[in-house]
Amino acid sequence: MLERLTQQLAFSSLDVPRPVADMGLSRQQQTRLKQSFEIDTRKLRQAAVLIPLQITGEEVRIILTRRSEELRHHPGQISFPGGSKEPGDTDLTATALRESYEEIGLASEHVNVIGYLPDYPTITGFCVTPVVGIVAEAASVKPDDREVTAIHYLPIQALLDGAGLRQKSIEHEGFKYPVTEILHEDIRIWGATAGMLNILRQTLLATE
Repeated sequence: MLERLTQQLAFSSLDVPRPVADMGLSRQQQTRLKQSFEIDTRKLRQAAVLIPLQITGEEVRIILTRRSEELRHHPGQISFPGGSKEPGDTDLTATALRESYEEIGLASEHVNVIGYLPDYPTITGFCVTPVVGIVAEAASVKPDDREVTAIHYLPIQALLDGAGLRQKSIEHEGFKYPVTEILHEDIRIWGATAGMLNILRQTLLATE
């Protein structure tokens, strides 16, 4: 599975222009959303997340975090490790790896970056680049109490099965748009994180 995913992402890069996720919107909805929220990826703040895929025995699992309630953006939500690009980051891969180390102590030498999913714009003003990396089985993680209250694991098979995948819609300023939700055991993943997971799911299914 991961070998096929690696091949699928082999030609992805950070070169601009980057592909942008459609977020499940029709072309008409995308146009309206852009007009309603003035979404322009050139004007959004650059950010990156790491999608950490870790092999444990015969299982592949995705490492997720529960964000602290004290954080300004998306407090208490389930997310990938990541954040805004900072001046010292050489590129968005460096951003994702730095944030992963700061949030859960995942050392960059334990991550093999295999590629990138399409950029994911958010109505909160960010253009998020999902960096896909394979995490060594021996790698250890520990939440930083200031940013992360817990670490969760989503088996990739559960994502592929799609049993907990839901598509909903929310209304904002008179405009309804779809939101992905993923339920697994006692966690609820939604919003941009669930959207990126759904894109990962579609990419994996396309390789089968």
